[in-house]
Amino acid sequence: MQKYTERYFNVKAKYKKLQKLRPTKLYNGKETKRYIKSLDLLVSKEKAYKALWSQDATPVAVQKLMPKELIEGIMYSGLFQ
Repeated sequence: MQKYTERYFNVKAKYKKLQKLRPTKLYNGKETKRYIKSLDLLVSKEKAYKALWSQDATPVAVQKLMPKELIEGIMYSGLFQ
């Protein structure tokens, strides 16, 4: 379970670090590498968040207590983002 949590927070930290830099989207009419990397990290962050709240990431004891629909409802509510 910890690998999902660790992956999410690592991607989130990289994204925050990149956002602290001067925002540049275009140079000479082309998208910058930093901007493309920022978009890729944003997509990775969303995937990691979904994996964090997936059925596979929850412990077996919690899976028995909570139905799958409830876990997915928590994930899509955005309560813990």
